[in-house]
Amino acid sequence: MLIYNPIYYFHTKPVLKPPKPFKHPNYLLKKTRGAVKTVLRQAQVLLAIQTIIREVVPGDISVASFYEGKIQLITPSAALATRVKYSQSALIAALRQRKDPFIINEIKISVRPVEIKSSFVPPAAIPPSKANASHIFTAAQYIEDAPLRKALINLSKRAQPSNS
Repeated sequence: MLIYNPIYYFHTKPVLKPPKPFKHPNYLLKKTRGAVKTVLRQAQVLLAIQTIIREVVPGDISVASFYEGKIQLITPSAALATRVKYSQSALIAALRQRKDPFIINEIKISVRPVEIKSSFVPPAAIPPSKANASHIFTAAQYIEDAPLRKALINLSKRAQPSNS
């Protein structure tokens, strides 16, 4: 007969399973099936096309899509888009010279400018002089539009302090 011993159950450590060996993400992606494998294959095709295009026309050119013989390219400037447009025949020829050629009938080019982050900080607003503040305050007294009058009075209150 088994006897329940609470001390035995509270002092034992849980048994942990040894961790499974780590599998590299590339291994997991190659072994997948279905939609993930289709997306991976399409991404590899787009990267292969992009590599060929960048060899023919150097620059920051991205391939957005490849579907039914049409590729959509994205460039950061109109100048690069023009270079790509004038090099379309060379691009199509380079894509067809592969071991497994890409049959391209049409190339569409879009320009998506890169946002330039500037560190420029506009200078602070210069407050009006005492003389200008008094003119603004006087003019504000005769304005019927209440929000405008209030804004002009607030502006006149920000006058430069006198240099006394």
